Amino acid sequence: KISGKPVKMPKQLNGLGKVKYRGSVSGYLTDLVAYGEVLSDIGLVNMDMHLESADEFKNVRYNGEVGANNLNLAKLLGDKSQLGQTSFKLNSSGEWSKKNGFTCWVKGDVSKLAFKGYEYKDIHIDGNLKGQEFDGQIDLNDENADVDFSGSFNYSKAMRTGAFSVNVSNMQLHKLNLVKGYEDLSLSGNVSLDFRGDLESNNNRADVYVNNLTLNNGEKQLRINDIEIVSVVTPKRDSLVLSSDLMSVKVSGDYEITKLPRSLKNAGKRYLPVLFAKEKKSAADVKCNNEFDIRIDNINVNKLSEILGSTVRVGKGAYLSGHFSDRTGKSNARAEIPVVRFGKKQKSIDSTLILLDNDYDMASLRINSRYNGHTGLGLMANAAHDSVQVNVNWDNPSLSYGSLSLEGLLHREMRGDTLSSLLASVDVMPTFISINDDQWNMRKSHIDTDFKSFFIKGFEMDHDKQYVRIDGLASKNMSDSIDVDLSGVRLAYIMDLVGVHAVDLDAMIDGKACVYGLLGPMVLNIDATADDFTFNNSVWGDVDLKSEWDSQTRRLHAKGHVFKSGQQADGDA
Repeated sequence: KISGKPVKMPKQLNGLGKVKYRGSVSGYLTDLVAYGEVLSDIGLVNMDMHLESADEFKNVRYNGEVGANNLNLAKLLGDKSQLGQTSFKLNSSGEWSKKNGFTCWVKGDVSKLAFKGYEYKDIHIDGNLKGQEFDGQIDLNDENADVDFSGSFNYSKAMRTGAFSVNVSNMQLHKLNLVKGYEDLSLSGNVSLDFRGDLESNNNRADVYVNNLTLNNGEKQLRINDIEIVSVVTPKRDSLVLSSDLMSVKVSGDYEITKLPRSLKNAGKRYLPVLFAKEKKSAADVKCNNEFDIRIDNINVNKLSEILGSTVRVGKGAYLSGHFSDRTGKSNARAEIPVVRFGKKQKSIDSTLILLDNDYDMASLRINSRYNGHTGLGLMANAAHDSVQVNVNWDNPSLSYGSLSLEGLLHREMRGDTLSSLLASVDVMPTFISINDDQWNMRKSHIDTDFKSFFIKGFEMDHDKQYVRIDGLASKNMSDSIDVDLSGVRLAYIMDLVGVHAVDLDAMIDGKACVYGLLGPMVLNIDATADDFTFNNSVWGDVDLKSEWDSQTRRLHAKGHVFKSGQQADGDA
């Protein structure tokens, strides 16, 4: 029955624009043939379809062919889909009856399908749908990926079952734009999944099995024999167990995996709501009741780290355990890592203990470890009501010990009708630092930041008559500068703190420096003197140094004078 009222199409079809049909339609309503092309904003679709009906449309059958060349899926589904153009030719037949529902068969080839900027070629599809049961296979024979998928699913109202397998060979992850970097990274392996679920009793089980997983990066190879994942959902308790050569994971409790990200955001929002101020209300209103325990151990990721070209190595015995609850608002986590080595010289962070704890009022983080076996490191951080307190301390008896204490408030500002990006006002609290047995006092100062630039007000460290004072704006912008005022500062302190020991430099430095674009291509202007300048235990004398940046020629001009025993040596650069 035609009502005469306009039909409202789903908004997902808006990308089609104006749709036109050009071709022929012949026959009767009970025996109809349509041959032609459908033109829309996303491209042209060719069709040749035959439609038959009987018993006053209680039984309908169709068969035919549909094809397209360079159909623009991005315009239809949006850029977020990361899909591009596709070309295909599909044959299909099927029937619908009031008694048995819908049954169809589809077979054909997709000559190309663009995804994430790569055009997959030579895709073959062969599938059958009967009521709520599907059975089919998809084969991809691209030069950079060979993938075979086959599976069956049953989506009946009472019971859902399914099984599928995927065989992957020589998938070139970089060429497919699936990873950045790692130009020679490829993946091969076999995946099988079986699931069954009873919707009435809410008893569900899924088994995932991965074997012969191989990751190649040039001449390096990682082979993982088996990965097994078992997920069980019951009305009383859920569980997930992962066993593999890389690690073991156990999760148990009452949880919905799809809502875990929302649960973590809700927990963060309790202490730092300003981080989520721009979140859409509909997303923020999702309520979660997740409560679970988790443990990760048997961690063995060093071979994976090596394959990916990383120098990080994790020692045996590392683990993480924790508890999370939406209901009580209390969560905790504990991680112990015996040793982590990194860098070409395989420096180490030893005996790391990480503790995360919270209640409804405050979240706390504690980290303790040792660097290279002799420098103790500690971090304590608390968060509540958009305020953050951070205390970092270190202890290296042969060089330096002390602490840095920060108290900050996170906030945003209304700028017109728009809420600003995240801002922070940070107080650097008074503490002390000991350098080579000399105690330096750190005075209270302030930093304002939008996390792209840092406005420093009144930073000062002093020891007797020696001091370092810093003021200004640090950013990537060459028009922003930091002013540094030095008085009686020993150069050896600076060399020790930055870890430069290839040469032995020392002097007493007085003067000023101006640093432009500190967070970008930094430029340094200096007007300073260095008394009793020493190079590798050889005393040169007193040095007068000046440097200046010429923005027009983009060159740094430096001039120095060395005075020793009434003699002067000059130098320019």
